[in-house]
Amino acid sequence: MDATSAVGMSNYGGYAEGGMAEVQPTDPQSTRGEAPAMTNMGAHASELQQQLHTLREEQIQYYQYISQWILSATGGIPGDVTADQAVAQQCLVDISSSATCRGYLEQLRQCMECCRLVERSLLEAEDSASPSYTSAIESLGSATYYHEMSLHYMEGATQALPLLSTIASAIEGRLGAVRYDLYRKLIDQVQACLTSLSWPPPLTEAAPQASQTALANGDPNVTQDPAANASSGGGTFQGFTANPSLTSRLLDSLSSLSKMQMACERAQFASLAEQATLAASVLSEGSTGAGKERAGISDSPILWAMAQLTAPLQVLLQAHFSPGTEAGRLDKPQWLFKTITKILKDAIPHVESLQPMLVDSGLHHYFHVCVEFARCMRENTKAVLRGVRLPGLLAAEPEGGPMWLALVDEIVGFEAQLAPYLGAAHVNSQDPDAEVPDTVVSGSTLDAIVAEPDFFRCWIAAELAAADQKVDPLLQQEHMWKLASQRDEGMMVDDGLSEGPLPGWKREFNPPLMAERALDILTAVINRSRHIPKAADQKIFIEQVLSPILDRIIYFLRDAFEDASATDMTSSPRLAACVTAVRYLLHNLSDLFQGSAVYRLLEQHQRDQQNLEGDGVAASQARPAKSRLGQSNASPSWTVGTVIVRHCFTPTSHELPVLPMHFAMLRAMHRDWCLFIAREMARGFGKLAATYRQTVEDAGTYPVNTGPADSVSPALLPALSYLQDGVQFLAPLLDSPSFRDIWRAVSVPANRFMFNYVATEARFTPAGASQFLTDVSGMVSVFSPYTKRPAAHFRELLAACRLLLLEDERAADVVRRMSGVTASQGEMALHKCKDPVLIELGVVFLSPQQIICVVEHRL
Repeated sequence: MDATSAVGMSNYGGYAEGGMAEVQPTDPQSTRGEAPAMTNMGAHASELQQQLHTLREEQIQYYQYISQWILSATGGIPGDVTADQAVAQQCLVDISSSATCRGYLEQLRQCMECCRLVERSLLEAEDSASPSYTSAIESLGSATYYHEMSLHYMEGATQALPLLSTIASAIEGRLGAVRYDLYRKLIDQVQACLTSLSWPPPLTEAAPQASQTALANGDPNVTQDPAANASSGGGTFQGFTANPSLTSRLLDSLSSLSKMQMACERAQFASLAEQATLAASVLSEGSTGAGKERAGISDSPILWAMAQLTAPLQVLLQAHFSPGTEAGRLDKPQWLFKTITKILKDAIPHVESLQPMLVDSGLHHYFHVCVEFARCMRENTKAVLRGVRLPGLLAAEPEGGPMWLALVDEIVGFEAQLAPYLGAAHVNSQDPDAEVPDTVVSGSTLDAIVAEPDFFRCWIAAELAAADQKVDPLLQQEHMWKLASQRDEGMMVDDGLSEGPLPGWKREFNPPLMAERALDILTAVINRSRHIPKAADQKIFIEQVLSPILDRIIYFLRDAFEDASATDMTSSPRLAACVTAVRYLLHNLSDLFQGSAVYRLLEQHQRDQQNLEGDGVAASQARPAKSRLGQSNASPSWTVGTVIVRHCFTPTSHELPVLPMHFAMLRAMHRDWCLFIAREMARGFGKLAATYRQTVEDAGTYPVNTGPADSVSPALLPALSYLQDGVQFLAPLLDSPSFRDIWRAVSVPANRFMFNYVATEARFTPAGASQFLTDVSGMVSVFSPYTKRPAAHFRELLAACRLLLLEDERAADVVRRMSGVTASQGEMALHKCKDPVLIELGVVFLSPQQIICVVEHRL
């Protein structure tokens, strides 16, 4: 069907002049599939190449044959071979064009003949007392087929002979005219039967005492519009089977209309056999119900027969709920959806009696009248929203407002109630937040808002304003900074006694109340977006609503952290609260954006990534060079004196489909803030430990503590106390992963400071070596409450202590062995040595040169 005829079809297929639902048949040009061989081209590339090579050889042979034929026919003498081939090629083009034009004309002629048969059948039906349009439908199907076949020749034929376009246009116009005439006859039959059966029933019962009080109480049945209480036949609808003769005529007319649709939309119906999923009936007890539940509901064509059944209802709904009527109040959107739900509930038992119509037309394998009735009522609902409700709402709240949110709430609830009627029987229709299958969401009533930019903009503005209003108190009230560990009142243990709340470092998350409430707001927006049918629209909604909210939260936390960082770190719990808030938001938002609410976005993102991978694979990065004590020159670093401190906050590699910049900011903030805290602690330790280092240097040999046994050296005690106070202050506040990364980052420079500036520079007597072990053990004990293996983070220091405490003979043996390794391996001696003696001593973490350096500082 060409574009002209498609427009014509929309004029009568949707009963536009009667104000009923618009049903637009699909243009065969857009539904025409590719040849089956084309779909498997990638799998048969070599075979196709061979065929192409063969065709080229045949083409050359044809050129030679035609050239010889031309020369023979004209009595010419072979001359310029190139010129002869050009003449031959032109002859082939002319022959091909002639064949194309002939084929095009033949298809158009057949189409014209079938159009004549349709016209003849329509004339014969007019003279019949009980007209039948079976032959007209069959002829129309043939005419449509030949018209579709002609499209394969059209481009080449019209280029060769432009006059053919005029002929084709005339034939297409005649095809559109007979199609319209037949369609008009059929729908007149349908509407006549429906009127005789008093369909549709009134939307409401008569309300002689309707009052403003009932209206104020939320009664959608209150109306002064006579159209709302009118029915087509002026009588009472008793069901489609109340009059057997009328029922038979109605079924025949609906079946004929369906057959005509199948003839006009051949491509769509031909694909149903592959797309449809047959399932058992779930809409009513005892019904066979084949085809009631199937995949791809929104991809299947709307049946014209069911559209004609529901079109009068749309007229009543549009008149009844127009903003100018009492029932059309914009602040009461629930009235419209309650009325439509009631229509479905009341009409479905009657509509099911029309299933034989689909059996007769052969569509019962793919459709069920109850599902199609519900689909058409949904389309009617969208038409009412687009036609009267949303324009009125746009005029009342042009920049969005609470009425937009109320309308969306009702649409979401309506979709949950509609799902069982559409075949999704497992959906809880009483739960507005119930998960609705994608096959149902894809045709959501919400599309009436999303498809129109002005409506979509107002909804987004309303959602953003509502979210902003909820975020304001979170950022202004002081009690919102209370951490989970500070709000937790403890738990009951097995013996019935109350146990205190877990400290932060034992919790996976320890967010402030502000972060929890903010996540609730963001989660509500994300869950709201899952009702949007298309992934592209869902992405727009999420980005335009969440982006400003996240900006506010991020900048607020950043300012709070900067203000808190200006004070002493060990007296500002706000620092820890900012760190835990950022990590809590980052982790949970990442989970949300990889969950079911945005799976359509994830699938689209994966397809985009696969397309990008087809352009090539990025070169792998070179491994970073190793430096002294396992330091890497490639990672970010900061220094305490000359000690390089490496952080272990590697950003996650997840690539999320939306808001990538915001997630990058959250990751960077968490990493940088943790590093800031670790750096300040390391610097504080370094400043205090500098006095300890100077004391050791001034003493000549490592000083022995004259105080209580097994006590830390007085010069080192302030530095260790500073570390212990900092760690003990952060432990109850920070969550487990953040706290673990921070104290580990602090232990690295502390370990290296003691090793590089004490263990390898000071002189140790046996007593001094024992004291050094005591001091190192004191440092390890600072971190021991927070890990089962604290010694693993001070391996170099503890290995140095073992070497310093060796007996003289064994120490000499170790030096002799390491000297031999150094002499034999050269530069390789910088790496750790797996000598059995070193393994036995537990000093394999040091290189041979480091071992020699430590042992040589024994006295």
